[in-house]
This record gives sequence, structure tokens and C-alpha cells, in this order.
Amino acid sequence: MPDDVVTNIMDRLPLKDAVRTGILSRNWRFKWTLLSQLVFDSNFFDCFKDAKDKTDIGRIISRILLYIRGAIAKFVLSIDEACYSVSIEEDISYWIVLLSRIGIKDITLEMRNGMFGQPLKLHAHLFSCMELRRLKLVNCCFDRPASFHGFPNLLSLELHNVILENKKFVKFFTRCPTLDNLNMSPCYESSHLIFYSQVKLKLAGIAKLANLKKLSLLLCVVNKTGSGSILGLVSFLPKLEELRLNFLSCKITEGGVAAKRCPTTFTCLKTLNLTQIDISNGIGLSYALQMISSFPNLQTLEITSRYRDAAPTHEICCPDADCNTMVLSQLHSLVFTDMKPSEFSKPYALITKSNPKIPNYVRRMSNMPEDTVYGGPKPQNQAITMVTAYDYPSAVHLDTAGIDIALVGDSASMVVHGHDTTLPITLEEMLVHCRAVGVGGDVAGHDTTSPALWRSAGIVAEETSIRGNQTAPKFEPGDFISNMPDNVVTDIMDRLPLKDAVRTGILSRKWKYKWNTLSQLVFDKNFFDCFKDAKGKTDIGRIISRILFHIRGAITKFVLSIDEPCYFVSVEEEISHWILFLSRKGIKDLTLESTIGKALKLPAHLFCCLELKRLELVYCCFDIPASFHGFPNLLSLDLHRVEFGSGKFAKFFTRCPILEVLNLGYPYSPRILLVSNSTDKVKQAEIAKLANLTKLSLILCMVDKTSSNSILELVGFLPKLQELHLNFLFCKVSEGVAEKRSPITSTYFKTLKLSEIDLSNGVKLSYAFQIISSFPNLQTLEIKSRGQDVAQTPVTCFQEADYYTMGLLQQLRIVVFTCCKASKNEVCLIKVMEPTQETCKACKFEPEDFISNMPDNVLTKIMDRLPLKDAVRSSILSRNWRFKWNMLSQLVFDKNFFDSFKDAKHKTNIGRIISRLLLHIRGAITKFVFSICYPVSVVQEDISHWILFLSRKEIKDLTLENRTSIPLKLSAHLFLCMELKCLKLVNCCFDPPASFHGFPNLLSLGLRNMILENRKYVKFLSQCPILEYLDLGYTYCRWIVDLPNNTNNLKLADIARLANLKRLSLLLSMLDKTSSNSIVELVGCLPKLQRLHLNFRYSKLSDYVADKRFPITSTYFKTLKLSNVDLSNGAKLSYAFQMISSFPNLQTLKINQNDAKTPGTCSQEADYNIMGQLQQLQIVVFTCFKASENEVFLVKTMELIQEKSKASKFEPKDFISNMPDNVVTNILDRLRLKEAVRTGILSRNWRFKWIMLSQLVFDNHFFDTKVETDFGRVISRLLFHIRGVITKFVLSIDEACCSVIFEEDISHWILLLSRIGIQDLTLEKRTGESLKLPNHLFSCLKLKRLKLVNCRFDPGASFHGFPNLLSLDLHDVDKENWKFVKFFTHCLVLENLRVSYRYGRLLQFMSLFSNKVRLSEIAKLANLKRLSLFFCMVDKTSSSSILELVGFLPKLQELHLDFMYCQFSEDVAEKRSPITSTYLKTLKLLEIDLSNGTKLSNAFQLISSFPNLQTLEIKSSGQNGAQTPVTCSQEADYNTMGQLQQLRIVVFTCFKASENEVFLVKYLLACSPSLQKISIHLSPNLTSDEKFMFSSKLLKLHRASHVLLIDLY
Repeated sequence: MPDDVVTNIMDRLPLKDAVRTGILSRNWRFKWTLLSQLVFDSNFFDCFKDAKDKTDIGRIISRILLYIRGAIAKFVLSIDEACYSVSIEEDISYWIVLLSRIGIKDITLEMRNGMFGQPLKLHAHLFSCMELRRLKLVNCCFDRPASFHGFPNLLSLELHNVILENKKFVKFFTRCPTLDNLNMSPCYESSHLIFYSQVKLKLAGIAKLANLKKLSLLLCVVNKTGSGSILGLVSFLPKLEELRLNFLSCKITEGGVAAKRCPTTFTCLKTLNLTQIDISNGIGLSYALQMISSFPNLQTLEITSRYRDAAPTHEICCPDADCNTMVLSQLHSLVFTDMKPSEFSKPYALITKSNPKIPNYVRRMSNMPEDTVYGGPKPQNQAITMVTAYDYPSAVHLDTAGIDIALVGDSASMVVHGHDTTLPITLEEMLVHCRAVGVGGDVAGHDTTSPALWRSAGIVAEETSIRGNQTAPKFEPGDFISNMPDNVVTDIMDRLPLKDAVRTGILSRKWKYKWNTLSQLVFDKNFFDCFKDAKGKTDIGRIISRILFHIRGAITKFVLSIDEPCYFVSVEEEISHWILFLSRKGIKDLTLESTIGKALKLPAHLFCCLELKRLELVYCCFDIPASFHGFPNLLSLDLHRVEFGSGKFAKFFTRCPILEVLNLGYPYSPRILLVSNSTDKVKQAEIAKLANLTKLSLILCMVDKTSSNSILELVGFLPKLQELHLNFLFCKVSEGVAEKRSPITSTYFKTLKLSEIDLSNGVKLSYAFQIISSFPNLQTLEIKSRGQDVAQTPVTCFQEADYYTMGLLQQLRIVVFTCCKASKNEVCLIKVMEPTQETCKACKFEPEDFISNMPDNVLTKIMDRLPLKDAVRSSILSRNWRFKWNMLSQLVFDKNFFDSFKDAKHKTNIGRIISRLLLHIRGAITKFVFSICYPVSVVQEDISHWILFLSRKEIKDLTLENRTSIPLKLSAHLFLCMELKCLKLVNCCFDPPASFHGFPNLLSLGLRNMILENRKYVKFLSQCPILEYLDLGYTYCRWIVDLPNNTNNLKLADIARLANLKRLSLLLSMLDKTSSNSIVELVGCLPKLQRLHLNFRYSKLSDYVADKRFPITSTYFKTLKLSNVDLSNGAKLSYAFQMISSFPNLQTLKINQNDAKTPGTCSQEADYNIMGQLQQLQIVVFTCFKASENEVFLVKTMELIQEKSKASKFEPKDFISNMPDNVVTNILDRLRLKEAVRTGILSRNWRFKWIMLSQLVFDNHFFDTKVETDFGRVISRLLFHIRGVITKFVLSIDEACCSVIFEEDISHWILLLSRIGIQDLTLEKRTGESLKLPNHLFSCLKLKRLKLVNCRFDPGASFHGFPNLLSLDLHDVDKENWKFVKFFTHCLVLENLRVSYRYGRLLQFMSLFSNKVRLSEIAKLANLKRLSLFFCMVDKTSSSSILELVGFLPKLQELHLDFMYCQFSEDVAEKRSPITSTYLKTLKLLEIDLSNGTKLSNAFQLISSFPNLQTLEIKSSGQNGAQTPVTCSQEADYNTMGQLQQLRIVVFTCFKASENEVFLVKYLLACSPSLQKISIHLSPNLTSDEKFMFSSKLLKLHRASHVLLIDLY
């Protein structure tokens, strides 16, 4: 399994169990070191309690931490005083240091039972864990260092019984900006205040945590406890969702209750918990009511009371007043804990009066009498009491006796109802007993018959699996795999590799020994490879023996294949024991294979395996005992390179009476044994006794007779033979060929294989003709020619005679030739075979069933395009097509499907048919359509099951259409189809459950004739965030509901929230607003809308039409369709005019009319002026045109518009302005910046197009101006105007620009770019002193390309590299050496690295920094593709070091080396190890002095080490030094360079035509057969005579390439 899966499993195990997995196998030995969560709690420390000696637990934890090799995300340490030692604090300090370095995110440090002792002291290393997201400290103390500036990523902080000064306490959590959970409640109920005695927190400090979502406070430790102060704190926390207040040891005075209440209007606060509050005190009750009434959006309220002996005080607030002002409309959960009835009644009455419909009400009360109060859990040594009760009398007795718990158990089924077991009793019957016991236990007379109480009880009972009948558990098996029958498990195990089968023992306790039911054991190469990497020598024989002894069933198959590495001294003795064991296990299939240097000697126990059905022996030897009488059940026998005693070979297999397969051969290997020299040959008469043979494979050199007649006679004695394989290797066939042939007419014989036959030999060719023509019923023929080339001998048979002979092969279907050398004899054989193949030409070149051989995905697409009944009928085509239809991905049950059952004589259960079809589909169902037009035998329960099944099949397109009179009721299973992309429902009704949160992937939704409340309608639509198509209409059927009577209209504002809509279809009578202006405003709120369909059916429009129009200029809206509009009605005609004229970019208009007629009210001139703006209208469609005056008027108006805008139909006026934004941005990025900004004067639309620029280039063209300009201010304004993402930023300045551009400006620009995700950054200062860069540069973590020229910077200690950087170009950069290396080695995905200097700056760099760059640091960049370096900057300058570097960069494609100021030693490696990387294609050697023999030899060394080189560029240095002799000889270099087979292009620059350079050119020409072009740029210092002499030398040089082109410059 992958490491992340293993880590996930490990993290769910207790630590001790996770470590114990190391004993499962060798692979699992160190799997536990992948743990990411370490929990050292009481369970861990309990392991060491029973140890005799004292255990150093600190040392154990330290070792575990050191063994973990990955990141530790969670660390929990919970110790008590028993585990506490003096050195534990020092150990914890070291552990926290280690955790801080590996990015710990969750820390819990807890000192249990330490409330009376000393707390756990923590060191300052805790504040180095900057990646922390959750921190929990219990009973600890620490001192916050002055340098601590907070945890930037901390989300949750829990401080329980922590000792810290008040000032430092506040600063501790106020410096955590992202904190959303703060818990400062005590963990112990007594003596906790000793830690808080000197700590008083200011609420103002907590108010700074604006992101808090959960807050838990102990009021006695804050400076202000009044309700007004707490409410003021909540007002400063806008995101607060949950507030918990603990009133323990808190004294509330009368002044602590605010006179006026200001309800908090934040909708986030949902939960309020008041703990240890004294409700019996009037002040406490008023305080609680004050807090509760201040949060009108409260949903959950929990109150825990604390009893006091003091007399109740008078109330401050009036309950009636509080009740009138308290509005808790959203409260749905109310919990009271530890309250007496006198305390409970008053607050419950006030709260329920504000919201009488509280759905979830739970009351936690004590069963003790009135004079006592439940005071929390009892001491540990005192037990609690529980007695069973079933009715009222027993409950009264229990309550009077003070029993703690009354149990109403399902044993009532037997005790009260008289059943035999507890199963027959139902949930309703159990609730009756619960009500009776509840009334009997209600001493104070409380209402225990509340329906809400018993509804909650029913929910709890269902959740705890109280069964109502006996059949429910049958459909929910706990562990299906573990409960499978043993034969199925064994079958699965046998298909796994042996090591994987044994590993299944770790799945569960039931699977621990499942593998020992294996019936097939295969010890092959894959098995033995598991022990290759073992450090010590493994006793493989002992391992196999143990596996065999663990198998508890029969072993049917055993395979042992050993080679020399697996061979051990006692192997033969071990095999003897194994075979004896297998003979007792009833082995049926045995394979023994040896590839070691000598034959494997087998024991006599082999002949005790009388149950054998298949036996295969490879390179073995054995002696057949005299008592052996054969294997009575053997069906298949394979003998390869087996050594027998003389005369015993035939005896071995002739005693197998039912043998069907006999293979006497050997595997083809280099250590082939020449059996042709063996004198003990097999007699054909012995083989002829095996009358049941169906397959026979022979090497002809092993049998006594090799003539064709003898082989034919042998086949004649084997009547059931179907396949014959003859191997001619080392076989000498005499020229005597039988003249008369007796064709074998056996109908069984179908296949003939002739291997290693030399068809160039005429004798063997005639032999082949003789054999082939003797089997007229032959169907398959395979011929493999011999690989060696032998001189051809003449053919002894004539073509005509052979033709008539071969004409009998009427059934031959397949012919295969292997290693065909196209000799004359082979061509003759093929030519003779052709006339016999006239009947099977199609099957040779045209497959019989081309369609069946197509891929499954193609067949599925074909099937999906057929009607369902036709797709299912395809199963009768052939056997292959029998189950092809069950790959369907689209199921359509429409009218055509149901019509096929109309003529059936008997009534057809269509629901059952569809269910069976669904169960047969084996793949994913992407589309399902169910459309019924008349009543069919389908019940709603069937549809519910189908939808549940489809939800599991990841249905994406679902259509349920009901055209009958009764609406189709849908179940809640519909809302489980979370993969839906298209949903269409017609004449259905459903109720979305409360837990439904929408279809996240739904793109298309069609709801027609739906019965749904408006509130749920809106909720249903709003929870589909990416909806693009919405159809809210109805179908034309006579059962349509009278929609005008529907008062529950849909609001347009709700539809306007669907911002992604592209197509919208509406029925106007369903909407709250039907005026044209409201529809136009709706379209304006949908920026992506392309098509709008309005249906005027049942719509009543007033004569009022808006005079003012607001044209929608959206470029997306193109199509408008008006259906059922009565154009003869003047009001509706004016409405249509109003709608059409509001969309000037309209291209398509469709109008469908109805039959009503009323006079028109609009004038021609006004409407024409309105419609004159439709310049892009191209298509107009009228349906049901009745030629009324109003319709003719509309058509005439449309014609006038079209005459006015004929040219605009085909030639839009402003095509460029209508281009998409991404195209415009792409165009602007290709312009210079000042020209891009100038496009703002083109038109109003282009005024601000330039602010979409994504690439800003400030180079010399930008700064080239004669007017003195404040460029810093200009660039700042440009940056602030850009509204999109800036992907590229280039700043190239010189010394003159530095007077107006300051380093402070550049700092602000880089800070801005880092926040908007800059990816390509170039900073260049062309002249003058280097430019100092700010530290904001290292915040640009999305950088992919960085180029710095003449800059200086200092990466801080917190810099850990650019994670996405691909290209880094550093030119004239001032940095110290160690920081220089650190800068690019932290960029792990770097692909292009270029480090360069001007030669003057290079000398300065070498003088300032003596430490050079190590090649080992560059070698860490494994993804490098291009590398450019100065040789003098690295620590090693030999060619061998460069070759080693390239070896560590497997993806390197291009290498540039500059030899300026580089000095080579004369030591050149004699032996070269060519780099065989296929990526390195280009090598550039710059400023190299080829007149120096040492450097020339190094150049040779580099060039010859890259055999796949394609491009070579060499630039000689400008200095003229004295030439030194070449250190390598001509012949040696010629042999070396002979490997440049792929070199294509060579370029020389500053070529001085020295002898060494000519020497290099000579060998490049001679050793590059693929060279296409060589360019030589001569030095300008050469005279014309020197150039002429070099040209003459160049013409005389030998060229290995015939297409070479030489250019001289």
C-alpha cells in the first residue's frame, strides 16, 4: 500500500500497537516510523506499570521520536505524578526543540493529578513552533520570552490551570491573529483557583481577537463580570458562534445586571452555555435572562445549575417584562442540567413563552428526593445503583428508595409479555413501559408525558438499534468479506502472489490465519526476490518448510523454481521432505524447475504422489524404483532436460494409462544439452501405446525413427491426437522420402507445428510437404525456420505435383511463418499454399467479427445510440454479444419502450423488468430517463429503489416525466444523487429534507408541473451554485393545474441570485412581478444569460407599460422567445415591444401566439423609434401567424429595422471592442506599455482596457523621454490601476533613473507584487553601483522566473526557498558564498540556472570571496535542464568533476561553461565514463584557450564524454598565448571521438587557426558521421594569407559525413 495509506492506518492505532506491527514481516519492520501522530497518554504509560525494574520512560520516548522519519503533525503527552521525574522537564525541552524543527502543528501537554503538587514547567523552546495550529496546556507554567511575537497560524488555544502573569497572559494569545477557539476553563472542580489567584484578565485584550468563533471563560478571572461587559465583548467578536461562561466562585452583584438591553444583531452566535450558575438566586436568574435575551438568533441553550444553601434572594427583573421583550424564534435545542424542580419551572416558562415550538427539549434531572441535590459524580470508591422496572408501581418504589438509575430493558418481552426471546417486542411497546416508569418516578408531579420528550426517546432508541422485528439485520451484514465461505476465500487467495496472500493476515483478527487455507503454492523468482536485499543470509528452505506445515487443507498445486542465488547446500534433502509431505497432502499439480549448474536430484518420494494429474520437471535427474507402476491419474507430463538411467526413459511415461499431454523437450537456454549425442533414444512404438494422447511434442533427434512415414504411422496409432509439435533441431533427415502417402483422416487432428526446420534444405522442405499433405483436416499450421544461414539445396519436389497434393487442405484456416528468410524454397511453399487458401482468404486478412473486437468504450457508445429494446436484442448475434448490452451507460424508458408491451396477451410487470435491467448493468449509469404517458404496472416504491440504486451508480443525467393525472411522489433518495449534472422532473412532488444542501455539480434543472411550496422552491434553487440552465414551465396536457389560482408565486429576486445562468425559461403566471421592467432588471442581474424564454399562458397583464427603457448591453444575451403571447391584445403587444427593444444586441427572436383577439393600443411611430436600436437582429420566427393588424404592424416594423441595418448583419461596426477580455489582454501584453495605455483614446469602450494588462515592462523604451518626469510616482499609479493579476514585471533602470526612482519605491512595488502572485520578475540596473533589494522579494513564493542584474540582497534566516521557481538568472549579483549557494539550493524544482559576471566584476568577486561554490551543492538540483557557470567560481575545475556533476543531473539538456580566469592542472583522466543521458544535447565552451594543450585535452575529455551530443559551440579566448603540445595522441583521440554519432552542428568563434584548433577540427570531422553544418568565425587578427592557408588545410581534412556544409566567416 502507498505510504500515505499506511500512515493513515497507523495513526488510528494506539502507539504500542502501531510499533508492534514491525513483527508482521520484514517489509513492515519499520512501517511504524511513518507515524505522523504520537500520543503518549495513560494507555501508553500503563504498559510499564507491571515492569519489575524502573523504566526510563523519557529515554523510550526520545528513541521513538528519533526513529520517526517523516513530519509529526500531532504530539500528545499526558503524564501524572507517578511518571514525573526530575529529568522529565529537561527531556520535554529536547522533545519540543525536535518538534519545532519538523513543523509540529498540534501539541498537547498535560500534567494529570497535579493540582496539589507542582505544575509542569515548560521551556522557551515551545515558542519556536511557528507552524502550530492547535495548542493545549493543562497544569503548566512557563515564561513567555520577550522575543516572542505570537503563533501566526494558531487556530485553537486551550489553557487549563496555567500559571502566568496577567500582562504576559494577555499578550500570549492576543499575538495569535488567526485564533478562532479560545478555552480558558478549569479542568478540575476543586483547588483550581490557586493558579488563578493573581490573574485578572482584561476583556479588552480578548476583544482584539476578531476571528474568534468559540470562547470559553471562567468569569472569576476576568476584570469585569457584568452582563453589559460580556455583551460589549461579544459585539467586538463578529464571528463568534459559541460562548461558554463558567460562574464557579463568581459573585454577581445587583449592579452586574444591565438595566437596558441592546440585543446583539450578529447572526453568527448560535450556542450559549452557562455553567455553575445559581438560578435559585434572583440576581443569577436575572443575569441569565439578560444574557439569553440579548441573542435573538440563538439556536442552542445549555444551563447547568449550582445549588447553594443560602435563601433565595429577591428578583431584580420582572419575568413578564422579560418575556415580552425576549424573542427566541430560532431556538431549537434547550438543555437544563442538575436543577431542582423549583429552579427549573420559572426559566423554562419564560423561555418557552418566547418560543413555544422548541423542537428538541432535554431535561437532565436527578432522581433523588426534593431535599437533596445531585452534586456531580460520586467518589471513585462508592458504587451507583441501577434496578430494572417495567411499570408504575415498581418505579414508585425505586424512586422512594433512592435508586440512582431505573432501567427499562427489552427483557420486558419475556417477563411481561411472555415471549421466548427479546426480539418480538416493538419500539412502540417499549415506549409504553417507558412512559409508565417515567410517571412513577415523577414524585414532584412533573409533566413526563410531553410528546417532545417521548419523541426524543424514540430517536435515542432508534439510534441504539432497538429492533422492531427479526428481519432487519439480514440486510446489513457487519463484515461481508470475512463471512465469505472458505472455498471462496481460498479461490481468492490462490490468485494472489504468495507473499501478498500471507500479508492478508494483518487485515483483521478473522483474517489472521486465512492464508493457511491456500491450495496453490508458487515459489518462483518473484518469491525469492524478496530475500535478495536482506542483510544477513536467509534460510529459504526453513521458510518454505514452515509455510508448508502451516497449510491446513489440501495442496493441489506446488511450483518450485530455483536458480543459483537461491541454491543452498541442503536443498535436495529439503525437497525430499517437501515431496513426502505433498504426497500425503494429495498433490495434483507439481512443477520442479532448476536453472543451477547441475541437475537437481529428486528423491524416490516423487513416485508416491499417486494423485498427480500434471507433472513438469526441468533439468532434473532421478532413478525410477522397481516398485513403480506409473501414475494412474496423470494427464499432462512435461520433461525438459531430464536425465534417466539407460532404458528407463520410455518406462516412465508408458505406465501412465490416461496421459493426454506429453512434452519431451527442453527450454531454450545458452546451457543447452546436446541430446543428439545421447544413445538412449525413445522408441516410437512406446509412444504409440499412449492411446489417449491429445497433444504431443517431440524433438526428432531423441526418437529412433525420423522419417516422415514413421511419424505418420505414429499419428495413426494415436486416434485422439489433436496437436503435434515436431522440433528439427540437431535432426538429420535422409533423402529417402516416401513415394506413396496415406492421408490421415482423423477428424481430431487440427494443429501442426514444425520448429527449427531448415527450409533452405530441399530434403527438409520435401519432408515438410510430406507431413503437411498427410493431414487433410488440418486447420492451423505454424512453421518456424531455423535461424542460421545455410547454403540452399535444390528442391526435390515439383510445383505441379505438390499443388495437386496440397489441394486437399480444404479446412486450413491459419498459417503462421516465423523467421522467414524469403528463400526460394520458402516462397515455393507459400505459393503452393495459396491455391488451397481460396476458401479462407477473408479470414487471413479480414477478421471474422470486426465489431466484436472493438474496444468496450466504442461498443458502449454504439449501444447508447440504439433504442433500449434493440440494444438488448443484440445478445442473439453471437456468443460474444450475449452480454454486451450490460455495458450500457444510458437507459431510456420512454413511450417506445412501453409500447412494446401493449400487445402482450398477459399483464406485464414492467417495474420488475426495469429492476432486472438495472441489476444487470455492470458499469456506471450516466443517464436515466423514465417517461410514462399512461398508467403502467410501476409503483412509487419501485421508483424509490431505482433512484437509490442510481445514486450508487453515480448517475449524472436523470429525467422523471409523468404525463398521467396523478402526480408522481418522489422519495428522499433523490437527494443522494450528488453527482447529478442534469435533472428534469415533470408532474412530480417531493419534499427536500432538512439535511439537503444542494447538488454541487448540477448544471441543468427542469421543473414542470411541480407541486412544491415557495419557500422550499427557493431553497431548492439557491443550493445549486453552478446552475446554468433553468426551466420553470409546464407541459401541455389536459390535467394541468389552474396556475392562476396559485397564490404562492416565485420571487424574481430569488432567481437573480443564480449568477451563472445561461438559459432561462419562465411561466409568467408563476412570478410575483410580471412587468417588462422587472423582467429586464432580472436579465441585468444575470450577466451570463444567453437565452430567455417567456411563456404568457394564464398571464394577465395590465395596460400599463413603462415609458422609460433601460437597454441591456450584455454581449452574451442573443436569443429571446415569447410563447403563447396574444399579439391581438394591445397590452401584450406593447409588452412584447417593450421586451424586444430592451435588448439591443438581440440576434434571434421567436414569437409563438395563441388564439385570443383584442384591439391594439400602440402607435406605429413610437414603436418604430423604440425598435430602431436592434442593429444585430438576424433571425425572426413567427409561429401560428394569424395576419391580424397588430401582427402585420409588428412585421412591418421589423422589416424597416432590417432595411436600416442590412450592412450591420454581416459586418459588425466594432468587432474589436466585442472581443473577449482574455483576447484583449493577450493583445495588449504584446504592445509596449506606453502604446497599450494610449489605446484608451480609441473609444469609450477602450478607455480602461489597458488596466487588464498582465505584463508590465519598464525598460529603456519606457524611460526614453526628454521631459523630466517623476517615474517612481508614474509606475506606482500604473500598478495601483491594474485590476487583474500581474504575471510578469520587468524593471530595467540606469544611473540616470536612480535620481527619480528610489529603493523605497522598489520595496513598495515588490511588496504589492508579492500579494498579487507575481510569477515572472526581472530587476536590472544597467550602470553604476548595485541595486539593493528589500526582503519583500523573498515573499514572492509564486515566482516561476527570476532575473537579477547588478543587484545585492541578503536572504534572512527564515528564507526557505521559492517552491515554484523554474528559472533563475543571476548576473553581477553581490552575495557571500554560503548565502549564494543557499539561495538557489532551496529551489527544489529549478530547471534553468545561469550565474554570470562581467569580467571586471568577476575579478572583484574572486578577490572578495575566497570560498568557491561547491559542485556538490549544484548536484542537489535534480530537475535542472539548463546550467551556465563560470569555471573559476567552482571548487573543482577538472573535467572529471564536471562529468560527475552531469551524472547527478539526469534531466540536463544544455551545459554552458566559461573558462575565463580558469587554470587547469595537466592531470587528465585516462579512462572516461561516457554519460549516456539522452537529455544532454547542447554543450558550449566559452573563452577557452585551445592553444593550451592542457585545456585542449580537457575539451576533448568533455566532448567525448557525451555520446548523444547534437550541438557543440566553442569560443576561443581573445588572448594570444604560446601554444603547448597536445597531451593526447592522435590515435587515442580518434578512437575516443568515434562515439559522436549524433553530432549535427558545430560552431567555432574567434578561431585563430592554431595547430591545436586545426587538430580539434580534424577529429570532429572524422568522428561525426551525422554532422550537417560546421560554422567557423575566424579571428579578425588573422591576415589574408593565414586565412588562405587554413582554408587549404580544411579542404584536405577527411570528412565522415557526406552532407556536411562548412561556412567560413
